[in-house]
Amino acid sequence: MTLKEILNQVALWNRLAQIKFCKHILFQITIGIRSIWSDETTTCEAKLEGIKWLNEFNHRINNFIFRLETSTLQDEIDIYNIGYYANNYAKLSAITKGNIAAIISAAYNQTIETNGIEIYN
Repeated sequence: MTLKEILNQVALWNRLAQIKFCKHILFQITIGIRSIWSDETTTCEAKLEGIKWLNEFNHRINNFIFRLETSTLQDEIDIYNIGYYANNYAKLSAITKGNIAAIISAAYNQTIETNGIEIYN
């Protein structure tokens, strides 16, 4: 699935499922950072650059979770902002690009597997 297709599905989910999706993104970011660090074919400079942008993506997702958790259900929280963040940080490093795609996909699959039908409003 593409990022847009994933976010189209996540937009249909209830608030709790969206929060869980974002928390799965955070977990997957940790795995992405470990993956970059253990890559023996990449220079230290490139590794640090990729890790730096995944760290920034991590901050954005943390802030997004905070907004989801503290806003009322009537508040409009645009789940597509995740796509904006993902695309922005993916453009900044070739290493980050591949990792962000894997992170979003894994987080989506993890949310589906752990929540089943309970994700819909």
